[in-house]
Amino acid sequence: MSGDWGVLIGVVGTLLGASLTGGFSLLQGRQGSRDKQRDRLEQRWLVHREARRDAYLKLISKLYEFDKLIEELWTSKPNGNHQLLRDVSEVAASLEELATVVKLEGPSSVGDAAQRLVEAASDVYTSLLLVDHDASKQDDNPRLLDLITRNIEEEEEHARASLTAFIEAANAAMGSEVGTPE
Repeated sequence: MSGDWGVLIGVVGTLLGASLTGGFSLLQGRQGSRDKQRDRLEQRWLVHREARRDAYLKLISKLYEFDKLIEELWTSKPNGNHQLLRDVSEVAASLEELATVVKLEGPSSVGDAAQRLVEAASDVYTSLLLVDHDASKQDDNPRLLDLITRNIEEEEEHARASLTAFIEAANAAMGSEVGTPE
């Protein structure tokens, strides 16, 4: 009978050891699965963050190109800038496209700020076209040109403020905690 007890104790010990080993392996597997899922989410967030960053940088870079062309247009002779006007028009269209990309990348606060920025830049361009058109006329109206010039200066200030708002919104979006994309 003592031999039966030894066999029974051996069987119970074996079953208990197998159960503990299996339970431990199961817990390790679940923890490993959670770790992998968290790593995948973090990696996905980082890739999305990089795509956002690239979209934001392309918009700002194109805006600086636009500003250089606007400065050239502002200092050029009226009515002799056909190529420059085409260049500014092409860059303005690119700004619209890039604002759409920023809207797609999100978040909406940055997309809205990008749209306001592009609209402000477009307002400056439109006013400069008016100056160019009015200055090319023989019957210049100095008061009208002065009014338009003051309007352009106000629009340029608005564009600078819009750029600041865009950068602040982009910084807020880029500064989000890892794993909690907006």
